[in-house]
Amino acid sequence: MTTDSIVETLDLREVESAHQHHLFLRAFLALTPGEAFLLQTNRDPDGLLYPIRLIYAGEMEVKVKPPTDGVWSTVIRRRALTGRLGRVSI
Repeated sequence: MTTDSIVETLDLREVESAHQHHLFLRAFLALTPGEAFLLQTNRDPDGLLYPIRLIYAGEMEVKVKPPTDGVWSTVIRRRALTGRLGRVSI
């Protein structure tokens, strides 16, 4: 995964947990296929990523880098959907 298409950095280190999922989802949905953003957190991002990965399975590519000085940096890329139907709202 390259970093040449990172369009923003979303730093959630100082954001209350209650608001992190909303901000993360908003940043992910704003991406066009192929674009990415850099997520920065002060703890392992798995808890933040888990529910969104379930909903957007196959659309999200995640690369978690080893933490440096207590900062977890994760590149989140939106993939293009190919060969499957999109989600349907009822």
